[in-house]
Amino acid sequence: MNKTLGTPWDFRYEYPSPDGQKSLEFGFVGEVAMGAPLSGECFLNIKGEKLKLNGMFGGPIVWSENSEKAAIPYWTQNRFQKLAIIDTNKMKMMISKRYFRVIELSEIRNGLVLGIDSPIHRTERIEFDIKTEKYSSEIEIKTGYNNGYKQLGRK
Repeated sequence: MNKTLGTPWDFRYEYPSPDGQKSLEFGFVGEVAMGAPLSGECFLNIKGEKLKLNGMFGGPIVWSENSEKAAIPYWTQNRFQKLAIIDTNKMKMMISKRYFRVIELSEIRNGLVLGIDSPIHRTERIEFDIKTEKYSSEIEIKTGYNNGYKQLGRK
């Protein structure tokens, strides 16, 4: 576990890509429930645009070595988590079909998202293969608007 990335209860405001050309940053963040991990809005900064991702997200965030993909914990309405994969080449966000309790990510290595599920109680290792995992939804990330940020998935 890379402690510099943070924990689900205490993570950085911004996570730049390894190539320095993009970043994911949090806006408003608060506790899911008293003493629970944090959840908040997240923005993709790319090519001079700030794009608001549709949903509520946690941290920490990890980037692939080539800066093409990022993985971020995605909060569901029933307070479970899924894994969101941001593909900056295809400008899509894929949401995992698989549920998790509390995701703490450590890295993306060779297409595998690595981390742990539930760092405090009954901890399990996460090995999520970006290419072979099943996804429940895929949301297009739209650019080209002049309003500073836009909701993903809106037509």
